[in-house]
Amino acid sequence: MRISIISISHENIKNYTQITLIYITRKSLKHQLANVHTRISQQLNLRFALEHRYAKLEPTIIPLLRILYHPSGEALQYLEQALTMMSWFTYRVPRFSPQLWQMFPLVYNIFDKYGVDYLETILPVIDNYVSRETQNFLNMKVDGTTYVELLFRMANKVFQRKQSSDTDRAIASKIFEILFLNCRGLVDGSLAPAMKMILGALSQMSQPKMQSDVFRVIACMLYYNPAKCLQVIESMNATQQLFQHLFRFLKDEKNCFSTLVDKKTISLGLSSIIALPLNQLPTSVRNAYGTFVGESVKILARIHAQRQAQNEGDDEEEDEDEGVEVDSRQYDENEDAVTEEDQAYLKFLKEVRENGFGDEEEEMEDENDPDSPIGHIEAFVFFHNALRAQDARIVKQAENALPPKLRQMLQQVIAHAVQIRSENQQQS
Repeated sequence: MRISIISISHENIKNYTQITLIYITRKSLKHQLANVHTRISQQLNLRFALEHRYAKLEPTIIPLLRILYHPSGEALQYLEQALTMMSWFTYRVPRFSPQLWQMFPLVYNIFDKYGVDYLETILPVIDNYVSRETQNFLNMKVDGTTYVELLFRMANKVFQRKQSSDTDRAIASKIFEILFLNCRGLVDGSLAPAMKMILGALSQMSQPKMQSDVFRVIACMLYYNPAKCLQVIESMNATQQLFQHLFRFLKDEKNCFSTLVDKKTISLGLSSIIALPLNQLPTSVRNAYGTFVGESVKILARIHAQRQAQNEGDDEEEDEDEGVEVDSRQYDENEDAVTEEDQAYLKFLKEVRENGFGDEEEEMEDENDPDSPIGHIEAFVFFHNALRAQDARIVKQAENALPPKLRQMLQQVIAHAVQIRSENQQQS
């Protein structure tokens, strides 16, 4: 039996799924089944952009996923494809049916039994469940355990596992970024235990890049509720040391907070602190209030510079596209029309466009992603609003304590915020 490569329709997916269900245990077909799953996933991602078509596929997809998520682990070699398929499906389907909600505990079970190393692939699935139908997710339980508690168990398993690396812990911390960004004001009771778990994990880490990823999660939690977060951090006698580490990492842009989303998230966390009344700030933060303002100004200046670099890079790439000389020679259908020299040049353009920020292999996030809970927030305006929420005398005192150059940068940041706010008002 050989499965041919054909254009996959709705009926094709049903047929492929039936084949998978029948032959899932036959070792001789395993390599063919891998192709089946790949084709189904590609079809979900590319062909059925219309939401109602995804809903029609649910009776076909759910049985397949149930088998692939079997607690025995028989289908482990297909787990990554199954999770990718589920991430696309939960992103596209218009509403989550009761059957789809029942799939989440199965995802948790496979993680708990044999899939801990697949957490990074599971994260998009978690994000879709939490972000698409937030209140339903918070209300869901299985055997008396809330789905939120399942998230805590997943993170804690990675944090406590002896063989977990810094990268593993940084990935696990993203669970809390998803939870607190999407559930702002809805999971106050989860904040303290999550912060304690995160700080515990951070104390076991040594790589600056991975530590900075966890600091990004802490910034999300500060944005969620800065007063409560600071109370928890202060109760652990970790406030001064934590922010000293953060400010040190902010200076290491080569390894830490390289993307615009990283910088924006940190900026929102710091601005959330700046907006708090002084009587809600721990003594160490209150005494260093000017430092928090100064560090916020610096990171906003870097955001502005990186935005400009990306915009200029995009313009340069368009100019290069317009002026490039086209190679008119004919190519064999199996020959790549892009030479090694061309590839090197394209790579160089990409690096220029990104202005050397970040790892080449790191997937660039869009700071204005409409699916992100903070995609619509402008960091400069948020910072300016934080200053305006604070006692004017405190802000003036902090400004006067800044070095002259930083004081000038503060005024430039404020002017830029006013400009952005004005432009947004004109567009609305």
